[in-house]
Amino acid sequence: MQDVLKKWTDALLDWLGATTQQHDDWDRWVAVALVLAVAHTGGMGCGAAAGVAAGLGMDLASGLSPFYTMAYGFSGLLTGAGWKQGRLFGAITFVVSNAAA
Repeated sequence: MQDVLKKWTDALLDWLGATTQQHDDWDRWVAVALVLAVAHTGGMGCGAAAGVAAGLGMDLASGLSPFYTMAYGFSGLLTGAGWKQGRLFGAITFVVSNAAA
């Protein structure tokens, strides 16, 4: 399962024009950008769903406990809750809630 998720992430990054290394963390940055974009445009429910989906993918790929599912879901929820305040507020909320998790 980890190989399939890594191949999908590499295919997405290749499509976006970014290159990856063996131990590169581009996949986490892409996940953060996608969760922020979905939370900003869709609101609280969509942000939480995107965060849980991104976190679940990372947890399944790493084989560890479900930490990223909770962290990205919580961050997406709070970022989506403040989507009317602007992008900067959303980015700060995402970073602070991820640090708190």
